[in-house]
Amino acid sequence: MKNSKSSSLLRLLRFSFQLSAFSFLLATSSQAATAIWDGAAGAPGNWNADNWSGGGGTGGAPVANDILQFSGNGGTAGPTTVNNFTAATQFGSGTGNAILFTNNGTGGVTNTAFSLSGNSITLGGNIVATSSTAAIQDTIANDLLIGASREVTAAGNHTIALTGNITINGPNNTSLTVNNAAALSGAGGAINLNSTNASIIYNNNTDNASLTLSRAINANSGAHLYKMRAQKRIA
Repeated sequence: MKNSKSSSLLRLLRFSFQLSAFSFLLATSSQAATAIWDGAAGAPGNWNADNWSGGGGTGGAPVANDILQFSGNGGTAGPTTVNNFTAATQFGSGTGNAILFTNNGTGGVTNTAFSLSGNSITLGGNIVATSSTAAIQDTIANDLLIGASREVTAAGNHTIALTGNITINGPNNTSLTVNNAAALSGAGGAINLNSTNASIIYNNNTDNASLTLSRAINANSGAHLYKMRAQKRIA
């Protein structure tokens, strides 16, 4: 009887170990890759495999949930890129980055502003631009779909303009926080705050610039735009 219990316990321990190992391998294999734009295919700058390296797809192309990185001067295709993935494909997965701009003028590469357009993107992470040696502004004209709280962060001399529609469809209190006025200033697509208490927050503790909106705002009950330094709503 004792041997039978011991054998059962041993089998249970082995099964638990195998299950843990499988779960670890599954989690490791599902980690997002970073697809780096190299523009090797030339114009037009569609998001085809030959214009990327390091992604999880064939030839280094990105696949859903991968991180997109734009660096250097855009290669042969140049810095004008067009998302021809299925509309609303998600890039980024979790609390890390979705889109990363590292076109910062280091290594003898000329500062070149990237322009993203084409189909809509579901943000599975944050948008980040690293510090640049000279002033540069990248533009994301794609419509952005946001289902969880995200941030848009641009470091010294670098700004990011979001000119497409911005739609928050996440759970209650979902927010988009930006730290540079250029992200929202001027003309652009509509801002759709569809979630209850959704918000877009301008954290002007960073650049303390003025922010003037010239775009439509469609807000659900309790939703608002918010200016962090003065604890004051923009709209």
